[in-house]
Amino acid sequence: QIYGNSMAPTLEEGQIVVSVKNGKFEQGDLVAFYIGNKLLVKRMIAGPMDTISIDSEGTVFVNGKELDEPYVTEKALGECDLTFPYQIPDSRYFLMGDHRVTSVDSRSSVVGCVAQEQIVGKILFSVWPWPASSHSVQWCPLPSACIFFPLLPDGAWPFLCIPIRFCGRSLPASL
Repeated sequence: QIYGNSMAPTLEEGQIVVSVKNGKFEQGDLVAFYIGNKLLVKRMIAGPMDTISIDSEGTVFVNGKELDEPYVTEKALGECDLTFPYQIPDSRYFLMGDHRVTSVDSRSSVVGCVAQEQIVGKILFSVWPWPASSHSVQWCPLPSACIFFPLLPDGAWPFLCIPIRFCGRSLPASL
């Protein structure tokens, strides 16, 4: 279950999400990980041996290229005690919350770069709250995780069919 607003607007407080550990994490993935005995969810920004820089406005650069972050509604440097450019240590990941103003993440030595052993898994979809309408089929960029439900009248879900919201993204209009 999501606590706090560090991943808003992608994930909201109270959402229940499902993660799967597969060992392969890519830039942009949402991952759950342990820091101490607390389970956090953040977005994977950079991987082992990548170089990251963040300017004073909060624009993120990975290996010298500006990161396209459509999921961030307000850029901010946030709580940061790093000196840039910063090289991610081997076998570690640089993770950030989508709500950059409030998120305490890899920009801070409180969290730092996260070791692969700390990662519980990749967030694939949300199971609660349910979509308001069965016409709001959702999608996920991970083909192996995609399940499409038939479009039925509102509220008419077949038995054993759980409405899910993949990665908090809407179905593309082109499909």
